[in-house]
Amino acid sequence: MGRCWQNPGARGCKTCAWFQEARWSSHQCIPGQDCWCSSWPEACCHTDGPEELQQPITGCSLWELHPRLADQ
Repeated sequence: MGRCWQNPGARGCKTCAWFQEARWSSHQCIPGQDCWCSSWPEACCHTDGPEELQQPITGCSLWELHPRLADQ
C-alpha cells in the first residue's frame, strides 16, 4: 500500500505538487507552554483542494506532478 502513495500514476497526494506534508512543532509562544502554533496536518495547497486531508487521495483531478519527481 505504501508504494501506491509514491506512484505518480495513481495521481495521489504524496506525489503531487500541491501536497503539503504534516508538520508538528511544539513551538512555545508563551515561555514554558507548548502552543503548537507552527504545526499543521497534511493538506492540499490548491485553492480548490481540501484544506485538511483526512487521508491521502488518489485519482485526483487537481493532481500535478511534484517537481522533485520530474527528473526521475
